[in-house]
Amino acid sequence: MLIELLRDLIIEGWNLVDAYSPGALDAEKLHSQLNDHKNTQFLPAFRRLTEIGLLLIKHRAEDEWFEQVGDLVEGSFLNTPRLLRLAPFDNRNEPAKDFDKYVGQGMVALESMLTARTLAAYAIKRKLYQFVSTLLKVVVPIIGAYKELKQSLLLWPLRLGILMPEGVISFCWNNRISTSYKSFFGNWKDFLRPACQLEFILEINSYLGVGEAGPKPKAWFDKYRPDMVFNYVPDHLRYELSVCRPVAEEIYEALKRGPDDWTFVFLSIEKSLFDVVLKGENESQNPFFIAKFLKYLQKYQAQQFPLRFYLQPGIWGNKLTPLLAQLDAAGQQTKPS
Repeated sequence: MLIELLRDLIIEGWNLVDAYSPGALDAEKLHSQLNDHKNTQFLPAFRRLTEIGLLLIKHRAEDEWFEQVGDLVEGSFLNTPRLLRLAPFDNRNEPAKDFDKYVGQGMVALESMLTARTLAAYAIKRKLYQFVSTLLKVVVPIIGAYKELKQSLLLWPLRLGILMPEGVISFCWNNRISTSYKSFFGNWKDFLRPACQLEFILEINSYLGVGEAGPKPKAWFDKYRPDMVFNYVPDHLRYELSVCRPVAEEIYEALKRGPDDWTFVFLSIEKSLFDVVLKGENESQNPFFIAKFLKYLQKYQAQQFPLRFYLQPGIWGNKLTPLLAQLDAAGQQTKPS
């Protein structure tokens, strides 16, 4: 019942300002009405929804309950194009300093994405990956794309809205976590770790979907998901990659257990992309999959931030560093995009 009440506020509530109707109005007056509704109705309801999701994760609630939260987050995102009166206030390059007064359609989509990332990061912090899976598999149309394409909600399917020069992790902390959900995460460093590990998970999915892991998963993707986009620029490259070591080690252990391990079910957008790479005659070589990805990631980071990072040895710890050494000794190479 509470979810339905929040649905009324988050989706149906826009009727209070006639946001679903076409037609031009006085821009200044309309902006004032929309901004008031955003701050007194829409955002408070979305924060209650996010808090419910966080509490469900914290107390390991039934998956079905959390899926209701995910459904409403998705529903609000899908509702975005219907909000015709918000469209005139959109801009592909809205500066971050104007975030609080932004009332375009992108604002509605942005709240869904920030909530999804907040919930996913908290689930990673608690190592409850089944909740991450629910959010990874929410696939939505890309808003602002030049043609009809789809993307996972966590891969940032928005081509308009707020500029984030310091990256989405910092933006999320400054504008949502530190002001509303700090009690769930702790300080900045406590948030940074799971936020970076989420980026790691998103990038390993992208790595498969765009062909960096070889032609087989890309061929499967092009054939069976031609309307989906897996391209992604991960934000964790701004930070030390060593914070991602825990999730890298989890994937390594899963690789040793076999390609049908639940870890791959929970951390994949499309499990079949992992299957194409990991299943077959050479499954004994599967642990090298994570080694190749880690080398790719280090080179990618060095390309993106050449003055900040260099190819540091040993950052992956005692469990993974020997595996990378074995990969080098075998002469297997990866390349950044």
